[in-house]
Amino acid sequence: MSPNTEPKVCCVCNRPFQWRRKWAKCWNEVKYCSERCRRSRPAKPTESKLEKTEPR
Repeated sequence: MSPNTEPKVCCVCNRPFQWRRKWAKCWNEVKYCSERCRRSRPAKPTESKLEKTEPR
């Protein structure tokens, strides 16, 4: 039985998703509805990429 939690919205596909037992300990940190969305999340710019884009 799930706790009284509101559904969340996936930050990649914008679909709502419900609490799952496997997320019981980390529900507050869950951002993605599936492993597929987690893998396809937008990449964060790295420091080396930022250095290459700066004008000299």
